[in-house]
Amino acid sequence: MNQKLIASALAVLLVAGSVTTNFLTFSAFANLLNFQPVNLFSPSKGSSEQKPEDKGPTPVDLRNLGSGVVPDMVGLALSDAKQLETLSGFDFTFYEESSTGSLSEIASDQSTSTDLFVCKQALPGGAELNPDDAPFEVEVVASLGCKDRTNDFLVGKAKVNASTWEPIRPTDETKNVVQGWVYGFAGEDENQKLVQVMTYSGVQDFELAMIDLVGTSGCDMPDAEWSTYIQQALDSKHAKLPIGKPVSAVLDWLEYVKDGNEAFMHLLDPSTGQYLVEPPKESVNEALVRDGYWVPAGDHITLGPEYVAQKKQKWTSADSYLTLNKLGKEYRKLIVKAGNTMRKHPQVTLATCIAYETKIFIKLEGGVDVRWKYGIPGGYMPPGCTWVDGYWRSTGWVNGYVRCG
Repeated sequence: MNQKLIASALAVLLVAGSVTTNFLTFSAFANLLNFQPVNLFSPSKGSSEQKPEDKGPTPVDLRNLGSGVVPDMVGLALSDAKQLETLSGFDFTFYEESSTGSLSEIASDQSTSTDLFVCKQALPGGAELNPDDAPFEVEVVASLGCKDRTNDFLVGKAKVNASTWEPIRPTDETKNVVQGWVYGFAGEDENQKLVQVMTYSGVQDFELAMIDLVGTSGCDMPDAEWSTYIQQALDSKHAKLPIGKPVSAVLDWLEYVKDGNEAFMHLLDPSTGQYLVEPPKESVNEALVRDGYWVPAGDHITLGPEYVAQKKQKWTSADSYLTLNKLGKEYRKLIVKAGNTMRKHPQVTLATCIAYETKIFIKLEGGVDVRWKYGIPGGYMPPGCTWVDGYWRSTGWVNGYVRCG
């Protein structure tokens, strides 16, 4: 009944509305009945009147730090990285890394793959540098599996936390002590002493000073054992210099301005950048010698004396034409001491090398101490043996030798 009355009233009002517009509008009556009027003229989806959706800043917008500031490109698509290259003013060389680790250069005019993302870059993000003074080739490596990867090497404006440590910017006053993060070991197949450090101004190669692999100066051991020990020596180096750890490379250990890259490496506190132990003590170089895979080496260091077998020899040092300053002499003293301590109780490679060399010495010389052959008293002569002095014969000179039996 009520529904019929409402319908009748509505009909009457609509008719009345057509006669006089001042009586009651439909929308007013609809409001009375709690009806919601429909706007039949609202723009449909895709209409030119629809406001564009605000998607916020792009990855390029977020990472762009301006001209002369190295952008952080790690984790970004290669196309975005190339845009940042243009905006920053730097000239980067892009490489694609295959699944086997080999690199192939991506030509500047080559179409950009949408599947490649930046894995690493050879300059720290945020570094303020003159693009014209940047390294000759700034390497940027991209691969399939590096989407959203984060960069551990950030300075200045690129740092997430402003209080995070960063290496000092090189100056004429600091050029002999270089700070940075351990970056990698590319090239160590040819030079086992190589360490790459990400400094404020890019990746630099350094060579561990005053040490070398056991056996590089003549250790007669089977190739199979030797190749195993080389890998173990490299593993020891990697363990003491973890990638991403802050380090300081000390270069000023000679009395003249050094033109090389031989350095003593020291680990730094990642929070403060201070030395864990004040130099010259506890350098990574010294610690590697204590492992038994590395030994003291260099123009300042010799192993001897030559008239005793390996197990009775020790390292000594003396100044040479490469004159050390006070700091260099302290480093040498510590490394030689570490080497001789290891010789008393040799381990791993050093123990194997000493055993091989001692057997050969005894076989050739007849004992572990033959100083008597050099006119030095106190040497060892095997029982029942005599020394025969050298002499001439028709075919030439015969060296002195031990005759036994």
